[in-house]
Amino acid sequence: MKKRLFCAFLIIFAVAVNILIISKGQNLIDSGVEVAVELEMDADSDVQLMYSDGIFDLEHVSTLQYKKDMGKQSLVFDIPTEYTAWRLDYGEYTGDIRLYSINIKTSENEHKVDLGAVLSAEHNDIGKAETLDGVCVINSIGEDPYSILDMSKVGLNQILNEDSQTKSLVLKIIICAFFDIILIFILRRIDSLYSSLSEMFHCRKLIFSLAKNDFKTKYVGSLLGMLWAFIRPVITVLVYWFVFQVGLGSQDVNGCPFVLWLITGLVPWFFFSEALSGGTASLLEYQYLVKKIVFNISTIPVVKVFSALFAHVFFMALPVVIYCCYGNAPHLYMLQLFYYLICMVVFMIAVVYFTSAVVLFFKDTIQIIGVILEIGIWMTPIMWQLTLIPEQFRWIFKINPMYYIVYGYRDSIISKVWFWDKMYLTGYFWILTILMFAGGIKIFNRLKVHFADVL
Repeated sequence: MKKRLFCAFLIIFAVAVNILIISKGQNLIDSGVEVAVELEMDADSDVQLMYSDGIFDLEHVSTLQYKKDMGKQSLVFDIPTEYTAWRLDYGEYTGDIRLYSINIKTSENEHKVDLGAVLSAEHNDIGKAETLDGVCVINSIGEDPYSILDMSKVGLNQILNEDSQTKSLVLKIIICAFFDIILIFILRRIDSLYSSLSEMFHCRKLIFSLAKNDFKTKYVGSLLGMLWAFIRPVITVLVYWFVFQVGLGSQDVNGCPFVLWLITGLVPWFFFSEALSGGTASLLEYQYLVKKIVFNISTIPVVKVFSALFAHVFFMALPVVIYCCYGNAPHLYMLQLFYYLICMVVFMIAVVYFTSAVVLFFKDTIQIIGVILEIGIWMTPIMWQLTLIPEQFRWIFKINPMYYIVYGYRDSIISKVWFWDKMYLTGYFWILTILMFAGGIKIFNRLKVHFADVL
């Protein structure tokens, strides 16, 4: 009965995902639009057009340089078609800005934008903004002047090329079909997957007890005991903060203090590093349990993942406290931290099932994991911004599952973005995790009959 309910849940989940992708998924054929902004200023400045479907950030921006000597000029920005909220940044310029026109050019048509309609009342470091004879005169009074352009008021979605939308629909259907094929693959192996999940559930008290004991005994004999689980990460954060902000002069990230941005990215990485290295060596460490015929050895890798959770729960609260110390109030988006925590735990269990089994037959696995952790912390945008990479190459870093987790923590605390706003990235992460989970369990179960022989 329970297995049938589990199957029914998967099918309902699949139907819901298909509906969301078709109806709410972003336009996948991103031909883009050209946005020509004609303006005039009295000094050189870097003008940026930021685009967003929620929170403006430095990953979604086009930058051009205004030259004072050229007088009135038209800056042409290339903007993806699925974003209807735009922000026009005038650099660090102080003085009068004359905005003459904004034109949107698609592959087939060109549309002149009504400045009075799209310029919202939301500005920053702007003394006044008024339109005279079709020219918008904006007075900048600060170091970060910008205006919000609400493009939904001019029907930007209707301006998009219909052919592009049709092709996008076809791609969405292909994505749904791919997702459904994976679901069928899972359902065909539902017995193995369900039995493994059922074992974990029935052994939950044993797993928790062993995890608590593992966390305590790790520091037995040391003077500070379990405090080392918290001291080492704090020292690591301080070293990175000193090197990047004090030594290299890293500035605030899109208005967020660098130390908060850094810690929010490092916290999930600490858990990933601890769980991966500990989980990989778990069968070697607990080989006296592996050799016991009556012991359920499939719980051992899970124990190491949960052992790493004890310190992580404490560090999850750290960026929230720092966020509040900067004068910000807690918000509902922070509840997403528990969702991303579940994502990371499931992903880590999937990984360590595979690595803990393979390491018994291929001892170099531990060294390889060490190298992966050394490289991975730099391949994941934790201490640097993804905007440093050209946009056409950013997907290389986004396919790293830890990118989804790290930026999920930042979205939950700093950027205030719901996880369903990143539908395709969320779908990619869970598809990859489910496949790795099914594959990891299969390899573990096939090899476990030989574990006692090779230890």
